[in-house]
Amino acid sequence: PKNVFAPKSSRVTRYLLANYQSHATRRDISIKTGLNESLVGRVVRELAKKNLVSIDANGKLSVLDPDLLLEAWRDEYDFAKHRIIRGFVAQRSGEATLNTIAKKFESSNTVYAATGLAGAWLLSNFAMFRLTTIYVREFPDDSLLQSIGFREQATGNVWLTVPNDEGVLVATRFQNGISCVHPIQVYLDLKGQPERSQEAAGSRAENLLRGVNQGMTESDASSAEL
Repeated sequence: PKNVFAPKSSRVTRYLLANYQSHATRRDISIKTGLNESLVGRVVRELAKKNLVSIDANGKLSVLDPDLLLEAWRDEYDFAKHRIIRGFVAQRSGEATLNTIAKKFESSNTVYAATGLAGAWLLSNFAMFRLTTIYVREFPDDSLLQSIGFREQATGNVWLTVPNDEGVLVATRFQNGISCVHPIQVYLDLKGQPERSQEAAGSRAENLLRGVNQGMTESDASSAEL
């Protein structure tokens, strides 16, 4: 592949990082990510050439340095490549905005997950925030947008984002009753956020692979199949 961190190809890295203490085969990764085994093999070979993973005689993979792999991915990651609809919702705080949108999306069975500064706040209570960034599988219809008071504008406090690959929504979890993307995705997305995003990213990086991120459990892995 031209870029091992391209949207679909990056599912391999996502799986490896979420399970960095285990040793998966290319077939394991193919089954869990929904990618064909040929593509997984090509991605894995490129990662091995970059000394980011190793492959033993039985074909099992090991992540040589999780932090290095994560940073290599983050260097290539570009949040702007998702479809972002910027707008404004009149609320007194980012927390209130997030709660209002989450309740409406839950009641309408809309697939969503918070990320960026809102995600960092959900995962670790990192600082109050103004910008609320939320992934949605499909862009909401006009009636749902009206119910949350969303008005499209360039300089708003809400970014509704349709991901460029379904892998972004793998292993979402509920934090304080609100759907949030996996901590790895929060960290990646902070790169494209304003306000205190870089400070939040630093805080997230310190803990991401050191206990806060407990990896992808078996139940997560089942729900992660695409």
